[in-house]
Amino acid sequence: MVTVAGANFPSDPATREVVLCAGAIMSPQLLMLSGVGDRDELARHGIGCVSHVPAVGQNLQDHAAVPLFAKMAEPAAAVLANGALSGAAFH
Repeated sequence: MVTVAGANFPSDPATREVVLCAGAIMSPQLLMLSGVGDRDELARHGIGCVSHVPAVGQNLQDHAAVPLFAKMAEPAAAVLANGALSGAAFH
């Protein structure tokens, strides 16, 4: 039995591969905490190396997005017709 946040879940030992996904940031961290990663980097943190895979945790790029909403005082067609979006309006 495994307890997570006060809830009990049945558990069985894995007899084959286990697929683990925790997102762009946490997946490399979990791999490295498990001993999969660059041997020297793991050693610096006192983690034994199970599998030397130098690419784990490298070239990490998060793809954050920020939604932007705006309310216009007049319809977009009127703004375009008045030339408000011409280059002169942005100087």
